[in-house]
Amino acid sequence: MKQLHSRSRFYLQCLGAIFLATYLLINRPTFDFIWFLFALLVAVGLPLLKVWVTSVFGTFNRRSSELRVQTPDYHPAQKYFPAMEDGVLLVPLLWLGINPLTASVASVLYALFICCRQSRSMAITRSVAYFVLIMWVLPQGLWIVVAAHAVSELTIRYLFPYWFTVETATQEEGAG
Repeated sequence: MKQLHSRSRFYLQCLGAIFLATYLLINRPTFDFIWFLFALLVAVGLPLLKVWVTSVFGTFNRRSSELRVQTPDYHPAQKYFPAMEDGVLLVPLLWLGINPLTASVASVLYALFICCRQSRSMAITRSVAYFVLIMWVLPQGLWIVVAAHAVSELTIRYLFPYWFTVETATQEEGAG
């Protein structure tokens, strides 16, 4: 099942790359650094806030890790294009129109898209962040959301697992 999800994810990312290329050819790219910082704050800040709150209230299990990242299951191209699913989800949304209903549908599809890579609660948290990005940042420009998503994916994939692994290893060494 996981291989099927990984393979279908790869094909959806290829379709997303085609949608993004098409959108780039049709529309003039816009990028505003202030909106990018806001998008990055939402995309990384909400998952960080969720991890912090759960660790403060004692419901965070470091061994199972809220940010379950399985980099070996990815197709090699997926490591370098982490935000290509934005092409599948956001480009049709821009063509249809952005409203709370379409943003909700896109954020739920995003949660389903990432549910095999992360815990259910983290997928829901990131889906809420995606909804905020769609409603407030996407009207400012598609490339702002794509860049923020790429940076947040790389941060979550490569930086957070290291922190949790080091912290768990340090706790185990201190106990032994």
